[in-house]
Amino acid sequence: MKISILVLVSSTLSFPHASAQVSYPGGGKFCNSRSLQENKGNKSKMAKSDPSKNVLLEKTRKKRFLQRSNRRLDDSPYDHEVIDIYPSGLDSLYPDEARKIIIDKLDDAANGDTVVFHPGHYVINAKICPFDKGDKWSIHPTYTIRGVGDSPSDTVLFGMEFNCNNNNMVIENIEVWGSQGRPCKSPGSFDGDSGLIFRNSIVKTYGKPFDLLAHKVNFINSDFINMLPGSSNGLIDNDQMGFVAIRSKFVGFDAAIEFDNSMPDPSDEVPPKVYGNTFEGNCADCAHCSRDGNICTTGCANILANIEPNTPKGNNVLVKNFVDILRHQKYGENFLPPISSIKFKKVSEKGETTVYRIPNGYSILDMPSGFYPVYTHAAHAYQFDSTADYKKFAMISFNRDEVFGSDCSEVEFFYYRKNDGIDKWKSLKLHTKENKWRYMVTLKKAKIPLDGTIVAAFVPESACTSAPATSPTKSPKSPPNS
Repeated sequence: MKISILVLVSSTLSFPHASAQVSYPGGGKFCNSRSLQENKGNKSKMAKSDPSKNVLLEKTRKKRFLQRSNRRLDDSPYDHEVIDIYPSGLDSLYPDEARKIIIDKLDDAANGDTVVFHPGHYVINAKICPFDKGDKWSIHPTYTIRGVGDSPSDTVLFGMEFNCNNNNMVIENIEVWGSQGRPCKSPGSFDGDSGLIFRNSIVKTYGKPFDLLAHKVNFINSDFINMLPGSSNGLIDNDQMGFVAIRSKFVGFDAAIEFDNSMPDPSDEVPPKVYGNTFEGNCADCAHCSRDGNICTTGCANILANIEPNTPKGNNVLVKNFVDILRHQKYGENFLPPISSIKFKKVSEKGETTVYRIPNGYSILDMPSGFYPVYTHAAHAYQFDSTADYKKFAMISFNRDEVFGSDCSEVEFFYYRKNDGIDKWKSLKLHTKENKWRYMVTLKKAKIPLDGTIVAAFVPESACTSAPATSPTKSPKSPPNS
């Protein structure tokens, strides 16, 4: 069933606003270095990256994490739910009671669910994923938290701490204040099996936002703002798994993006994907320091000079070797999407093309009438993004034997584009060809641009008599506020 809750948040909070005049009280190493150089009249030299003039700086090294276990990603694909949370209703509700209801409902979310925050302000002041109600070794759910306002600022969550444990989450179309992230309790502190993506969101933090010893945090089309300018670094690529920062804005950090263990190298299994970002009021946009902490290089252009995006300019460009940027692990099993390649007819400007399996694949929308989910251990719904400028079409080739479940040998692909204002899956049957190895889905750019499109597989009920009687053709629904 669909769970809906009604919450009144009556607390009045006062938060500082980011200032255009950035100061660096107690700033980090890059800000302190900049201040020293500014006192000597060398503002322009420090504001720009200069690899020939490395700076002596201190560096605190971090322990490498140990992977603890492999696990099944998304169980029970048939009972994914939508959990609605509303900001108003019960006038007699005290703030602590409202917060407890929100946390309890977040805690109720299971694999594949969608938690929908309706426009309003919510005071949470607690951690999500996990909630420490079970064993510290237990597996926690993988799901999506989404705001349904016209912009992220319509839905504001105050005081969230992300402690991921063996799960993957996407935060979408929400403004988050006071974000923090710390490892799970010892001895289960180091967790290489987790991932968190902020998509089309705004994150405002106070000092150090995330401890990335435990899990990776990626940003796509989002703003990342430090409300205590210069006090800490922003995102950290700790060289343990795939790292993504695409078309996002970073404001007020010591180093907006820190490459922790080593300089990015083209031979890396998964080179960092850092494209189309803007930087404001940071002491360094990108930074890397040697292992002894004595030599540091700043500037994204310098650090990423040898990293080429995976979608080059040219005709009939074939992009291969995709990884799931949400679930990729450096050690142990790498979760690869069932995509053998994407072919672009003509790429006029190079860029990066990414894909990840969305956590809420079968609760994102009502299922197409007459279809049920592909019965595998995870929903086959994939989010595509690309910064490349291409012409005519992109053709996605899915590996046939990796899409099927054990219950049926026929699927139909559908797509969804939130930016187009559609509220249902649209069939790609007329755009799909197949052979005994692959399904080939062609997206014509004029009608279905690859960037921002979700493609999902479903099973026709008429094709498979073995379809479980309990499988829904629609996501469970119930009246609001029930």
